[in-house]
Amino acid sequence: GGTLLLRRALGWPEAEMERLAGPNTDVARALAEGGTVLVRDFSQDSFARRPALNDATVVSGVAVAVPGPQRPYGVIGTYSDKPNVFEPDTILWLETTAWLLGMAFDRHATETALRNTSKVFMESRDPIVIEDGEGVITDLNEAAEAFFGWPRRELIGKPMALLFGEDTPLTAETLRERSALNHGSCSLQTTLVTAEGRRMPVLRSVSALSQGEPHGWTYASIFTDISLLKQAEAKLQEARHIAEQTSAEKTRFLSAVSHDLRQPLQALRLLMEVLNGSAEGQTKKVIGHMDEALQAAENQLTILMDVSALETGKVQAYLAEIDLDAMLTTVASTCAPEAEAKGLVLKLHHCHCTIRGDRALLERMVRNLVINAIRHTSSGKVLVGCRRRGDRMRIEVWDTGPGIPEDKQVDIFEDFYQLGNPERDRRKGYGLGLSIVGRLAKMLGYGVNIRSKVGKGTVFIITIPD
Repeated sequence: GGTLLLRRALGWPEAEMERLAGPNTDVARALAEGGTVLVRDFSQDSFARRPALNDATVVSGVAVAVPGPQRPYGVIGTYSDKPNVFEPDTILWLETTAWLLGMAFDRHATETALRNTSKVFMESRDPIVIEDGEGVITDLNEAAEAFFGWPRRELIGKPMALLFGEDTPLTAETLRERSALNHGSCSLQTTLVTAEGRRMPVLRSVSALSQGEPHGWTYASIFTDISLLKQAEAKLQEARHIAEQTSAEKTRFLSAVSHDLRQPLQALRLLMEVLNGSAEGQTKKVIGHMDEALQAAENQLTILMDVSALETGKVQAYLAEIDLDAMLTTVASTCAPEAEAKGLVLKLHHCHCTIRGDRALLERMVRNLVINAIRHTSSGKVLVGCRRRGDRMRIEVWDTGPGIPEDKQVDIFEDFYQLGNPERDRRKGYGLGLSIVGRLAKMLGYGVNIRSKVGKGTVFIITIPD
């Protein structure tokens, strides 16, 4: 840049000019510093090296950087065979010339970029509209003409709001605020009105092309038709509504059936107690089997009513201080007989911690996990304990059961889902214990996680935030 200007002005050879702009010369310093370097006497300036020219009489010189947007475009300068000869007017003239050259180079670069941008803008397949800081359309491409159905000449000079009918989602002021907050761009979903009056859902992506005073702002909006997306959302919403209705109807049915069946079952139990008082031998044995079947039916009805209450929002949490060690001790003592009957070791890891929550609901969650562990563990042990991790408390239930495959670790929280019970043995439960745990965790804002290794065992973790 600078060396070329000097070579043309002075007629010096290219090789000499390369030495002129070599390391530690005033030209190199001007390029590095982006300003003016004045050397009054090369022999007295320890920071400058005399230009290596054929003419050895060069004594002083001035080099001025031509300013550019990122770095100088180059350098212009002049030299003399006498020291201290450059007056302020000469330096000012050089600096002014350098500034004018920089402006010319900037304009040339801008015009080149605009020509390239204009070509991309007009040939783009995406509908693009340019508007000024007052929300007036200044330009649009051919894709936008076809998209809106309006001729280009009828839209230029019209307010952007014309494209949205009564739905004007962004004023020019709001557009400026959003663009400033989002690093010069923002997006929103809105409704467009075509020339035929058809309303079309679109995604409008806005980018600020230039910034300044209100009238100096310029924006480019790219429009995307999202009609198919909106149709899919509507279908999804309809499917969700149907699913919610079906779930509500199922819950009401379960609640009604559970309530209606409980009364005859209670009456049946009273009759069995009367018969049992006078029965002997084989009759008494049959009544015992009937009692077991009746107990299983009552347990299933109780679980169904619990599920119904959770789904309908009838269960409310009552917060109070909970002594976790006392609560876990209660759970372990009530589950111990079932563990002993299977020859399992039920171990409690004591922890002296207090949290705030609903003890009855949390105890129900832990009991379900412990019973689930006992029923699916054939040998070994079940461990229950709690520990603090940062600002969260974790209650953990470990077992040495068969483990749960990774692809089933979500399914086990579904209603009536059971692993390893194809014969539907009621001694292994009804497949509702873990679904109740999941519902209670969601209601209380707790996390429930699982880690398992097939053939080794499983740990369920309830995470309770402070």
